Amino acid sequence: MTTAHDIRTSIDRLLDRWESSATSFERETTAALGNLAAAHVDEMVDLAGRMKAVIGQLASFRQAVSAGLSGMSGQGADVAADLVGQFDRAKDLFRHLFEDLAE
Repeated sequence: MTTAHDIRTSIDRLLDRWESSATSFERETTAALGNLAAAHVDEMVDLAGRMKAVIGQLASFRQAVSAGLSGMSGQGADVAADLVGQFDRAKDLFRHLFEDLAE
């Protein structure tokens, strides 16, 4: 039987991986921006803005999840459904960002 503690531990691990991925993404994007600086100043400014927006949304998401977990007593199904929706939204943000980068 999965307990609230098990769910919270799994979510914490997932959020830690997301945070690590976001940090890696930021580092790689910063390096890419440096390479683009000479040739594509406008694109670089736009990409930097998008990157900061995505990272900000991930930070807000992590805070919302942490706050939601704190008040989760007896609301496991609702919290799980909300988390799935939030993860899908974050996944879509990254997909759109990478699609825009590919253009």
